[in-house]
Parts: sequence; structure tokens; C-alpha cells
Amino acid sequence: MTKPVGSHLGRALDNGEQERTQTFIRALAKITDQLVWQYGYDKMPRSLEKKYAYAELLGPRGPVVCEDLISAWCYLRQNVVIQPIAMKTLRNPIFA
Repeated sequence: MTKPVGSHLGRALDNGEQERTQTFIRALAKITDQLVWQYGYDKMPRSLEKKYAYAELLGPRGPVVCEDLISAWCYLRQNVVIQPIAMKTLRNPIFA
């Protein structure tokens, strides 16, 4: 991971293997070297530079390439709260 928050990723994956998320975490750990980490903000708030990044699992920059759909993993350090990102370019967004 090339973003500063990446220094915490290994520990986060280790912790995730101890939870109900272990199946997802094991699968994610196998593809972390294929993920392109980004910020997702036009102007990155300085307060988040070392605490946040996201990577597409499915999408134009993900290991599963798709031009019409994006599914991403947002990685935040502990105790970090971010403001919602306005996604004006999305048509018919679905939030689960």
C-alpha cells in the first residue's frame, strides 16, 4: 500500500482474522498487492492524509475490472470519522 495509512494494514488484517470477518479478510489479504489505494477526494483534508484510503475491489482500477460498477474497500485507522463524499456522478447508486 502506498498511502501512509498502509503502515497499519497488516495489523488490521491480523485483527480481522480473529473476528467473524475472517473469510473476507483471508481473501483480501491474498489480493492486497493488486489493490490501487486512493484518497477519493478532490482536495484531501490534511487531517485524513495518514488515516484513510480506499481501494476498488471491482471497478476500473480494481483486480476485477468493470467499467460500469465500483465496489471498494475503505480503510480507516481506529477512531477516525470522515465526512460523507458527495457522489454526484453516480447514477442509481445502491447502498447496502
